[in-house]
Amino acid sequence: MRIPHRFSSLQISSKLRKGQNIKKFPKYNVDPVICPTREEVKQILKAASQRKQQGKTGIRDWMFVVLGLNTGLRISEIAHLSCSHVVSNGAFYPHVFVERGKTPHSRRVVPLNTNASRAVEEYRIYKKNWGEPLEDDAPFFLSSHKKKYFNRSSLYVAFRRVLSLCTAIENPERFHPHSLRHGFSSSLYEKTNDLKLVSELLGHSSIEVTAQMYIFVFAQKKIEAVEKLYS
Repeated sequence: MRIPHRFSSLQISSKLRKGQNIKKFPKYNVDPVICPTREEVKQILKAASQRKQQGKTGIRDWMFVVLGLNTGLRISEIAHLSCSHVVSNGAFYPHVFVERGKTPHSRRVVPLNTNASRAVEEYRIYKKNWGEPLEDDAPFFLSSHKKKYFNRSSLYVAFRRVLSLCTAIENPERFHPHSLRHGFSSSLYEKTNDLKLVSELLGHSSIEVTAQMYIFVFAQKKIEAVEKLYS
């Protein structure tokens, strides 16, 4: 079909063709977040506890999973934690201080719950017995190579080792380390129904970013709530 001349692109101003003075709307991510259920989170923690019994590397893998599920930190944020950033006692409340993050908004303090705080205390004892430094600027997760911080790829491998023990989860390979963060945010929202709180603890730049990223997860929660109405 021939397009009338008045609708031709030749009639569009040069500013419009160059994209000038056009309001740009945010791009929404329509890919659903793969978020572990409450039962799957329990199975992952159980597998991490089993992994803990398998020597020094297993203990480090366990600590990584416990921190990820209880703080919602990004993989890179966990990898760059120093000992002074993980405070389990001696402060107003146990917490993790994220000094280096993806964006300026990522700098934040995330409280540690009782289980995570106890795990951190236990891990510090292991580090001391291993002869690892515990000074403020020492890496919390110390790499075996040249006494450096862990990198993202090492934590991916650590999570895969834990997943290999998740025999009760169907298709565990669909999860990745970032699923720990998703599990934290989903569980926190389910407990509080406070999207602003979830956004702040995740270190997002705005509440809109959180709503956009977890739109499918939050929608599912609403559907489940309505289904239970009057039942």
